[in-house]
Amino acid sequence: MRFLLLSLRGACDEAIPSPVETRSPRSLHSLAMTQRCGFTLVELMVSIAIVGLMSMAAIANFRGGARADELRIAAQETVVKIREAQTMAMTGRTANLCQSDEGGEVGGVCVPTIGCATGETCQTLVPRGGYGVYLASASGFILFADGNANHEYDDGEALPGNAFTLPPNVEIASVVPSAPVALIFEPPRGRVFISPAEESLQLTLRHRVIGGAKKIHVDRITGRVEVE
Repeated sequence: MRFLLLSLRGACDEAIPSPVETRSPRSLHSLAMTQRCGFTLVELMVSIAIVGLMSMAAIANFRGGARADELRIAAQETVVKIREAQTMAMTGRTANLCQSDEGGEVGGVCVPTIGCATGETCQTLVPRGGYGVYLASASGFILFADGNANHEYDDGEALPGNAFTLPPNVEIASVVPSAPVALIFEPPRGRVFISPAEESLQLTLRHRVIGGAKKIHVDRITGRVEVE
């Protein structure tokens, strides 16, 4: 807009005669009537409208890019959390688990300051079944310790502070096999178990506003976790 106004003004300035030129009174009166500099209201409104349309297009592109980044980052963070459970299993990470005082059976996750039910003691152990991710909600998932090694998620196995929530505009649109599903990595090699049993797990994240989607694939044989 500034370039447009300067161009018009420059053209007007060029039209103004040099002060040293000599003209008759009649010609000077005609020049004053025909060579006035300035902009009409229509010209200003058109210029403002053009700038407004360009600004709206720029803002729309910026918002679209930001929302696409939101989906991409959510997919990457989901992969990071799944790989975190895998790493915890392969490195022998310990957790606070309830263990039977008699048979040595291991139950759910416990808090040392609170303890367990009667007949159980809160112990620091490597969960025999490893660590996993439990998918049951469209808004996120939880990390858990499979203390009883049944390769499933049971009540009380969720790790404190390890619930992962997706951004408000991103949701889990589908899970194959269908949710609820548990993905478990068993120590020490990180062997993969999927409950219900499948050869792979596919998780689709979708953005509620732009409708874009990202697919996350976990292979049961190789243990590979990637965004497709």
